[in-house]
Amino acid sequence: FFCKIDYSYYYYYNKAKAMPTDAMIIGAATRTLDLNIKKNLQWMTFYWSKLVARAAGGVAVWNKDIFLFETIKDSKIRTGPFTGCQTIPPQTEAFVVAVLANYGQAWEAYFKTCKEFYPRPVVVDAKKAKEQAAKEAAGEPADDVDDDDEEVMPEENTKYVAGPEFKPKWTKNDNG
Repeated sequence: FFCKIDYSYYYYYNKAKAMPTDAMIIGAATRTLDLNIKKNLQWMTFYWSKLVARAAGGVAVWNKDIFLFETIKDSKIRTGPFTGCQTIPPQTEAFVVAVLANYGQAWEAYFKTCKEFYPRPVVVDAKKAKEQAAKEAAGEPADDVDDDDEEVMPEENTKYVAGPEFKPKWTKNDNG
């Protein structure tokens, strides 16, 4: 689920060229955004049709017939073992909002770095970033690449990054 949100957010970032603000995230969740403002309307459309669909488990549950004509409060699952249950309980949408608000700035920094080093893969890893920076400062190749004609493995071309801009607002990484 978390990966689906991350991917959706990347899609939104590439399309809008900016991350939604905390006020936009809260406004979408509380349905108080001024939709006369174009960027608010774009964000609300994305939030409602893409992110909420992922929170519901996919378009099979949160399809156009539901998100265009029903509200979250009134929408019910129509088939299966959970028939009659609310499609998206309030706590599910609250989790989406919390994840977006917590990781938004970290994802934005990561997405910008990915664009900067494209097509080189980027991984947030403080220990490896420090080692890579030390090698580059010493004039050594940052990658463990031999000079022969062997094919370079993707890990050998990875750019490792670290810093406070890649960290979420509230939670700490437990490396687990």
